[in-house]
Amino acid sequence: MERADVVIIGAGAVGTAIARELSRYRLKVIVCDKNEDVGGDASKSCSSCVATAATMPVGTLEQKLRSISHPMVFDICRDLEVPIEKCGSLTLAITDEQYKNIPAWIAKAEKNGVFDAEIKTAAELLEMEPHLNPEVKGGIYVARDSQINQFLFVVAMAENAAENGVEFRLECPVIDIAVSDGNIDYVDTPKGKIKTDWVINAAGLYCDDIADMVGLRDFTVHPRRGEFYVLDRNTSVKVKHIIRSVPGGSGHGT
Repeated sequence: MERADVVIIGAGAVGTAIARELSRYRLKVIVCDKNEDVGGDASKSCSSCVATAATMPVGTLEQKLRSISHPMVFDICRDLEVPIEKCGSLTLAITDEQYKNIPAWIAKAEKNGVFDAEIKTAAELLEMEPHLNPEVKGGIYVARDSQINQFLFVVAMAENAAENGVEFRLECPVIDIAVSDGNIDYVDTPKGKIKTDWVINAAGLYCDDIADMVGLRDFTVHPRRGEFYVLDRNTSVKVKHIIRSVPGGSGHGT
């Protein structure tokens, strides 16, 4: 049976980032992914925004990880020569109800450690982005929110990890994880079993199924599908910032 120090399940942004970090050490690391290429499911179809924790639920694990990881993304882009555009974001209030909530969202941003979020008047917003809805009442500007090419980002991390010795097994879903006396014994895949002591679950939308294989499923993933409109690069309605609405109950765009 093949042996590895660490098996990472999932070759999306999280899995490849972990693989790249572990490649700094003298470890045999194998990354298994069910897809035919790196990028996962969510990583290759996300909004590509590198956002601060301004709108995150205060005190949650997600907020803490966002705060820590935001500056790290810029370091990775610098090291791997991945383009990242520091364009900033505008969160717009179109209705009176949204406008009334702006002070609360600024307070929330500050609780999350984002002290550079600024309130903008309608006139300031229209000067920054002339094509905005003229009925805009005001909004929030966060200069550190940025845009990235997530495809290049994931591929660059995977390539760097592979150059440092990490092995990627694509079209290689994890079928089962054998546990003996409370410890990982081996990972079972269609391409063979891998004996290991450490498994990192970076399976994204399917991480609850992987957790279930070792009897640690104390959560359930409830994915939501968004929609993107792709415009011709020659469109007359060009913007310079990330434009979004004041978050509703289910996030931005609601």
